[in-house]
Amino acid sequence: MWLLVCLVILVMWLLYSLVRPLKYLGKRPRLKSIGITVFLFFAIALVNAAINPPNVQPVYIEPKTTKVPTTTTVVPPPAATFDVTKVASALKNEHIPGVRDLDVQLKDDYIVISATVSPTMSPDATVDLADTLVRRFASITHQYYSDYAMPDANSYGGIFQKYGAWVIIGSDANNVFIDRTIPAGSYLKFKDKRK
Repeated sequence: MWLLVCLVILVMWLLYSLVRPLKYLGKRPRLKSIGITVFLFFAIALVNAAINPPNVQPVYIEPKTTKVPTTTTVVPPPAATFDVTKVASALKNEHIPGVRDLDVQLKDDYIVISATVSPTMSPDATVDLADTLVRRFASITHQYYSDYAMPDANSYGGIFQKYGAWVIIGSDANNVFIDRTIPAGSYLKFKDKRK
């Protein structure tokens, strides 16, 4: 709006300056007054632009992203999410034939499962018991933490991909039948020392 008013004033001033009364005929037009008018016109236009800026919307340019290749490796959850005492108490509450006492701890990236059994338990039964304890621990872990896989025929389960297993079975401290460590991610059979 201001721009239109300024334009009308400029045109009127130019006409007045060029078409003057007859008494000024033959004299040069007053360039000083035309210069002032042009200066005022541009000054008013600049002030108007500063007061009422044009309605320009910002343009969002999406940044270019590089595609990161995906892999199919399974990463177990961090150790902080795993609570060995919760799984251990669930395993202790199960009735496992032949077990008199059971203790489960997490020690130096190994899950230590120690069981006290009868001294008359056969070597085959202690081997089966060691395998059962490790598999039951992995199954209970899967129940609480579904990110860890269940055990199968060739694996002790997802928890033992992250942690190693250390199984100790005996009738007392002097009569240990099985004392076996299995590194994380390994699948090894248990052996009774009496065989």
